[in-house]
Order: sequence, then C-alpha cells, then structure tokens
Amino acid sequence: MITQKTKIRKMFNQHGIQVPIETLNDIDDHIKREINRYITNCKNNNIKRLKPDLLGYALGRYNI
Repeated sequence: MITQKTKIRKMFNQHGIQVPIETLNDIDDHIKREINRYITNCKNNNIKRLKPDLLGYALGRYNI
C-alpha cells in the first residue's frame, strides 16, 4: 500500500462520488506503477537525488 486510502476516498466523497475498496486498490496499484516508472527514468538519466528542478526527468519529459 502506497497511498492512504482514507484520504483518497475523502477527496472523492467531497465531490459526492462513492469509491469502493476495489477501486481504491486499483488507484493504489496505478500510483505504484507510475512511481516505478519515475524510478526507472531517474536511473536511466543517472539521477542520484531527485530535486524539484529535476522532476521533469523523472516524469519522462526530458532526457539528459
């Protein structure tokens, strides 16, 4: 578990949307895959410390 499901559920509930636990698990899995992609991008660009000015490289917008 990467995300705090209660916080995600609260965000949806504030807009009147109910979210079952299965959906929250899918959201968590998606976020986990995205973070793994960021890690791979950092490794490919030889980034040892991800700072705010390097975030574009982690997101895959730039290549060094």
